Amino acid sequence: MSTSENNCADECCQSCTESFCQSCSESCSANCEESCNQACSDACSNATCTCGSTPEISIFPLFIALGSALFSSVLIGIIQAFNSQGPILITLFGSTILAGSLSGIRISKSHRNTSCNVINSKSIRIISTRIGLISINHSHHPIHLIKSGHEFRFRGKYFCTGCYGILIGTIISVIIGISYIVNGFNTLWGEAVLLLIPLCFIPIILRYKLSYKFPSSAKLLANCLLPIGSCLSLIYTDFLYHNWILNVLVVLLIITAAFLRGVIAQKDNKLK
Repeated sequence: MSTSENNCADECCQSCTESFCQSCSESCSANCEESCNQACSDACSNATCTCGSTPEISIFPLFIALGSALFSSVLIGIIQAFNSQGPILITLFGSTILAGSLSGIRISKSHRNTSCNVINSKSIRIISTRIGLISINHSHHPIHLIKSGHEFRFRGKYFCTGCYGILIGTIISVIIGISYIVNGFNTLWGEAVLLLIPLCFIPIILRYKLSYKFPSSAKLLANCLLPIGSCLSLIYTDFLYHNWILNVLVVLLIITAAFLRGVIAQKDNKLK
């Protein structure tokens, strides 16, 4: 089998759904160009399989997220007479939904093993852990990315540093946001927040700016601090100005930064 056919099989299996990973690999081995495309089109209605080509980054999800945030802010603003804390409430609601998604927790009546083990050494991975009817998807990187620190090990299992780092940071951010809405900040707290904001963004900037191979613990910390820094930026803006328009702009900026972080992470994975 040629090198291009092996690469096709690798890329196809990474994008197909869990239950079809093995069948897609076998199809690509038999006839890469024809069978691989057919297997992918049958197996993944929402996934993309591109053999020998690099998928383009779509910005439509960003537009949808920005539009939804803006529409929700205006709607809540009308109800609350454009109270400056309205965008913060929407951010807390969206963060709660995001946390649930990042946790990887799914409820399924099926008791079959959902782990996906692909033959190729760069694609063998553990997808999920089942506890009764609850399935937790916590690992989704190929082996070579796991070894490079994209996932950390906890009690014998691997967890994605990106997903679970942002999950931890999002939970902390929700707690901080609720505390601010209920109790507010005094001047001393405001000065402390101002000092913490840049410290939260420096690790993630260094993470993608430097060529140094960061350990999984450093990547986990960088991803954890990102949503915390974003939350502190939003509440500090409200603390200073109490302006609805400024808060909405900060929310839109945070969403854009999160999207760009995802794009950079995706490109970074492809280079390894």
